[in-house]
Amino acid sequence: MPLYKYKAMDNAGAELTGEFEAENIASAYEYVEEDLEAIPIKVKEQKPNPIDDWLRSLQGVDRQELINYTAQLMTLLKAGVPLLGSLDALKEQTENPTLKKAIAQIYSDVEAGSSYSEAIAKHEKIFPNLYVNTVRAGEAAGNLDVVLENLVKQLERDEETQSSIKSALRYPIIVMVGMVVAMIVLVTYVIPKFASLFSSSSAELPLPTQVLIGMSGFFQSYLVYMVIGGAVLGFLFYRWINSEGGRKAWDGIKLELPLFGKIIRLMSISRFAFILETLNKSGLPILESLAIAGNTVGNTIIGNSIDKVADNVEKGKGLAIPLKETKLFPPLVIQMIKVGEESGALDEMLAKVASHYEAEIEEITDSIMAVIQPIITIFMGAMVVIMALGVFLPMWGLMDAFQGTM
Repeated sequence: MPLYKYKAMDNAGAELTGEFEAENIASAYEYVEEDLEAIPIKVKEQKPNPIDDWLRSLQGVDRQELINYTAQLMTLLKAGVPLLGSLDALKEQTENPTLKKAIAQIYSDVEAGSSYSEAIAKHEKIFPNLYVNTVRAGEAAGNLDVVLENLVKQLERDEETQSSIKSALRYPIIVMVGMVVAMIVLVTYVIPKFASLFSSSSAELPLPTQVLIGMSGFFQSYLVYMVIGGAVLGFLFYRWINSEGGRKAWDGIKLELPLFGKIIRLMSISRFAFILETLNKSGLPILESLAIAGNTVGNTIIGNSIDKVADNVEKGKGLAIPLKETKLFPPLVIQMIKVGEESGALDEMLAKVASHYEAEIEEITDSIMAVIQPIITIFMGAMVVIMALGVFLPMWGLMDAFQGTM
């Protein structure tokens, strides 16, 4: 619908301004007079700006917008509003044009008979695989609103973890980028100016200066090739991690990363426990629950291991022993699931596993940030010292030599 901008006066004589959507100019005046109970002074349609429309079309959907959308959908479903009615309401109030367009398409697909998970799976740039499979789990369990509520908590926890990491690294990264830029300017433009002066000196240049001169020659000769090579490597890496074999290999590498590998593993285990507890509580067969849970952990290595666990469960081995055989799950998880199986309280134990590792993830993240920040600070300080010594040591040497000839 067209967008209208209005200026009006209320009963107290105060001026009102704003924007709203209406079918036509008559509906716009009716909205101001009846809904706002004001006297319209000026109501004018806002003509779309092609440049603004193009810029808005490039706008993506960030995590916070996805969280808000999910929370709103969950609230509507809990209030008893049907899925189609909920999507229609969200479509009207969503401001992000990319998300608005996606919701409209999702509404059409659901209206045509697709499930909600099938509809959102077509918009992989907005709804990641983990999100889609979690929704599919909720549909299978018949409690989509409950799963969406927990999904909001999961997304918010992930957002808090990433925000804390970004916040801790923001200042060091800014300083480091500035230092790298300064280094490039130094070795590309400043050092060449002094190189001839330094080389004409009979004194031996200090090691930091030799390093900077060597870097200067390298950058001048190969900078263009480095940029092109970096772009090509980045493109090839992107293609590789989005292939089946590349994704599996990259997920394996991530699990072995120092510091962050443990966080990734624990996040996957927490998701697995949460989804399995939700599905098992709803009465879904254990094999089907494991199949869905394996697709929601966010890591293909752990997901494939869960598929193997399901095969062993089908053979009557229970859940704890096959999980232990994967060698990916900590002993605590195995022990708690074993106790849950023996006592008939598997759902309760799975919930405790998820809660326990959520707290551990937060604790590890804080510890990692406490270690990383001093390391980055020390590294930056060392680089600044090297740059300063590389420039000033030979200059001091030349000044001493010049004074000696006086």
